[in-house]
Amino acid sequence: MKPEVLVLCGWGPYKDEIVIDFSTFGNHGLFLITGPTGAGKTTIFDAISYALFGEVSGSMRTKEGVRSDFASADTKTYVRLTLSHAGREYQVERNPQYNRPKKRRSGESVYTKENENAVLHLPDGKSIEGNREVNAKIQEILSMDFEQFKQLSMIAQGEFTRLLTANSKEKTQIFRKIFSTHKYEQFASLLHQRAARLYVEVMTYQNKMDETVETMKPLLQTEEWKQLTDKDTKYAYAQIAGYLQEEQKVQEEKRSGIRKVVESIEKERLVFEKEMQAAEARNKQFREYDMAKAELQKLTEQMDEIAAMMQALESARGAEKVEGAFIQKEETEKQLRNLQNKEEVLRQEIAEIIEREADYREAYENREPLKDILLTMQEYIQDSMVYKEKENGLQKKEKELEKQRQGYLKLEGEVQNAKYSYEQMEMTVRHAMIGIVARTVVEGEPCPVCGSVEHPHIAPLEESVPKEEEVQAKKELYEGANARLLQLHGEVADRNGEIKAERLEQEARKEVLILKRKKFSQVSVILTELLRQFVQEEYADILLKPEGEEVFFISATEGKRIASAVQKAIVQVEKICSQVQKLGATKDTKQKLQHEMKIEITEQEKQSKKAGKEFQKTLQANGFLEEKQYLEAKKPAKEVTQLQKRIEQYQQQVASNKDYVNRLKSALKGKDKVDMQELILTREKLDAKKKDTAAEKTAVELLCAQVKAACSSLRTKLKETAVVETEYGIIKDLDNLTIGNNAKRLVFEQYVLISYFEEVLRAANSRLQKMTAGRYLLSRVEGVSDGRTKDNFEIQVLDNYTGKYRLARTLSGGESFKASLALALGMSDIIQAANGGIRVETLFIDEGFGSLDAESLDMACETLLSLVDKERFIGIISHVPELKERISKQLIVEKTNVGSKVHLIL
Repeated sequence: MKPEVLVLCGWGPYKDEIVIDFSTFGNHGLFLITGPTGAGKTTIFDAISYALFGEVSGSMRTKEGVRSDFASADTKTYVRLTLSHAGREYQVERNPQYNRPKKRRSGESVYTKENENAVLHLPDGKSIEGNREVNAKIQEILSMDFEQFKQLSMIAQGEFTRLLTANSKEKTQIFRKIFSTHKYEQFASLLHQRAARLYVEVMTYQNKMDETVETMKPLLQTEEWKQLTDKDTKYAYAQIAGYLQEEQKVQEEKRSGIRKVVESIEKERLVFEKEMQAAEARNKQFREYDMAKAELQKLTEQMDEIAAMMQALESARGAEKVEGAFIQKEETEKQLRNLQNKEEVLRQEIAEIIEREADYREAYENREPLKDILLTMQEYIQDSMVYKEKENGLQKKEKELEKQRQGYLKLEGEVQNAKYSYEQMEMTVRHAMIGIVARTVVEGEPCPVCGSVEHPHIAPLEESVPKEEEVQAKKELYEGANARLLQLHGEVADRNGEIKAERLEQEARKEVLILKRKKFSQVSVILTELLRQFVQEEYADILLKPEGEEVFFISATEGKRIASAVQKAIVQVEKICSQVQKLGATKDTKQKLQHEMKIEITEQEKQSKKAGKEFQKTLQANGFLEEKQYLEAKKPAKEVTQLQKRIEQYQQQVASNKDYVNRLKSALKGKDKVDMQELILTREKLDAKKKDTAAEKTAVELLCAQVKAACSSLRTKLKETAVVETEYGIIKDLDNLTIGNNAKRLVFEQYVLISYFEEVLRAANSRLQKMTAGRYLLSRVEGVSDGRTKDNFEIQVLDNYTGKYRLARTLSGGESFKASLALALGMSDIIQAANGGIRVETLFIDEGFGSLDAESLDMACETLLSLVDKERFIGIISHVPELKERISKQLIVEKTNVGSKVHLIL
């Protein structure tokens, strides 16, 4: 894997987007990343590591803190790395989780969380999105994970000397991750678990065999058996199985003998059982004979009851013959009652109609004069309402006319005053005419009055004389008022004429009302009562005032209520007339129907008498003296059937019982009952003997089965145990070997790890000798300092100057750097050799060169340059000035108070 282009934005000290084009350094060689402390040199390595695996390179830094403090709020934070691997180009872009601004509608800025995400663009144009998905694809492409990447491609700041100075336990964890040797530990664990399971199986088989022996121990009592099952010594399972096999034969012979005894007893029991059954059958016949005789006696005692049933059956059958005549009689009587009931209903309905006709008679007989009076009242009410309305309007007009008259008189006075004022002003003007003419005289010109051209005494003009305009205004005022007076006079005259005409019409209406009032104020007493009945009483009292009283007038509101009541009365009278006519027609129809029904009743009475006579004749013919006897003898068909069936059953029972008694009597002739007590005692003895023999047989068979089962179980488990013990022996030896119970006290995984470790040391020495001019060689400490441990990854250094070994942790700073660099490079070589799919084309080294002297620095650079010959791309991060002189390709990081910048030197 080689980085081609790295883009950072809002990342660490880099506030804005910066682009680092590594491809300008070429495909191989050394390049230097340099700058002051805190400028952001290591941040570039962090960005590459995060772009590939979503993690930063150093153990002291976290990806949650990479957001630049210099970046503005709207600047995004992300890295984008373009890389080449195996001849193909990839691009991966990631952003960490950080807070970004979000605008509200109100303009207020709030912050929202931008979630972590990753996108990988593949050479075929497809893309993969999501942290987990991109991580998996990157590991698949590079054939390494983050931990392997840190060991092979990026020796991070603060972790440079970790492998050199770590203790054995820490080195074990480091190598386990790098070389994935946990599978050997898992293998050893599985082997140990298998050995434990086999041991449990062996012990399980032994426990089960012990249980079998313990179960059989109290069942066998021979001396040989007791010696074999003595618990003070371990059971000899093979000998016990042999003994049980012989014992099985003995028990099978006993079982055969007892079975024969049981069969003999069973045969004897069967013969005796037949004798018992014959005796019980004879005694049963005697019991049944006694029961049959008792039953026959019981049936004989029921003869009187059955005779009564037979008599009732005969009467019921006679009643069946009378049934038809009875039904005919009942039916004719029922029809007669129905006709009589209907006729009674008609009679009541006719009586109700006559009663209702009487209620309506007076109104119906006086319908014409009553209706005429009501119509007259209706007209009177309407005319009265019109009169009242007109009168109100006329009175209003008269008031308005009076008001106009008063206005006329007032205006007339105003006209007289205006006229007087105008005439006075005009007279004043005429009197002052000389003075007015004198004002027109001009000296030397003729006087318009005397003709003199000399004017020694011109008449003076009075100061109070109105002007011509004032006189004209007075005149117009008078003439306007006089014109309005003349107009008002005409209007008053016209309105007065109209009111007089309307008053004459109103008097005519009053005369008409008086005439109509006389017509209904002199009605008869009957009509008065009818009016009070049909019209509401309060309205009737208003309309029916005595004739001598003055004509009254009805208002519109009151008139409408009275008119509505009168209209309802008219409608009611018309309804009564209609109802009386309908009642008359209905009465005629019902009276005609009543007459026809009486004729039908007479005919039905004849039919009923005839049916009664026929019924009496049939009664006597069938032995019944009266209807009561027939009704008592009459029974439902179901009851007659049951009665017949009961009589027949009784007759059959009597006949069957007599026959059964005779047959039993014939069969028992010359025989006696058997005494069963002696037979029962004999059977009890046989049963006891059978029971004892059966118990003995069961015990023998059980013991035989137990011996057989125990023998079979032991023989089977002995075979299975032998197989398991053989496998357990092999697995246990392997288990002891892998868990460190061996001469070198090494567990299986440690053995593999030490192999890798020693290979790494050999690869590291090839470079360390060059960097130290052959002085130092690294090796593993062979001995185990702590007997409780089963590993040793301590590194010792052979100093060829002294010929002595010392622990690597005692090296100086510069010596430690050389040894650590050699180990890192050796580790890279071995990992690539162990994992064929991993190609380490780029190596980044972060700091550590500051502790080297000039000679050591030259040797380290020569070692790194030797790696370049193998087509490696090596980047060194350092602020050591000497490296700037030795490495021409440089990426310089410039630190400012607003963030860092980068530029390349080729």
